[in-house]
Amino acid sequence: MPVVQLTADGEFDVSGAQQRFRTALVGIEEEIVARNRRRCRPYRYLRPAQIPNSTNI
Repeated sequence: MPVVQLTADGEFDVSGAQQRFRTALVGIEEEIVARNRRRCRPYRYLRPAQIPNSTNI
């Protein structure tokens, strides 16, 4: 089932954009992990795997 964004101009399939975004996040996470192996102090902030999908207030 495609993911659809409803706008004033109509409905648009956003599945491709969503998949590219998720793939980019995986790459970013892998790059941070690889760099952390070489650092004396690892970067622990704003890693994609550590950011929740949503926030409840």
